[in-house]
Amino acid sequence: MSSGAGSPTASLPSPSRPAANSSPNGTGTLSYPEQVVRLVNKEREKAGLQPLAISQPAEAAALVRAKETEQSFSHTRPDGRQFSTALLEQGARFRTAGENIAWGQRTPEQVMQGWMNSSGHRANILNASYTAIGVGYYRNAAGTNYWTQLFTG
Repeated sequence: MSSGAGSPTASLPSPSRPAANSSPNGTGTLSYPEQVVRLVNKEREKAGLQPLAISQPAEAAALVRAKETEQSFSHTRPDGRQFSTALLEQGARFRTAGENIAWGQRTPEQVMQGWMNSSGHRANILNASYTAIGVGYYRNAAGTNYWTQLFTG
């Protein structure tokens, strides 16, 4: 299993308050996780790769991991287990898995730019063996955003 080689993407949070937890929604607008998936699939298309399908178990696990990274910004869970155990807890089935984490970015575009500018994170996004994705987005009470992508294949 891949843990998303390279150093995690991190930046200081902006003093302005980001959009609401589940989405920046008005009517007809995609949620932040949906926007990240759309951006991932655009990058994969540019590289000649198949798009990733949204996996509900991976999406649930990614939200768990986004919340956990507030406590411990690491690919290891706060209790010391591997990130992939969150996938197993949500019923995901996979042969291989990868994770990208980030915090502080205010928009899906900003977090994707950071991930695409990092070789390890970019490698996860463009890994041809991955077929599904789950994206977690969590904003804590202080207004800091935490982002997780979980990839499975």
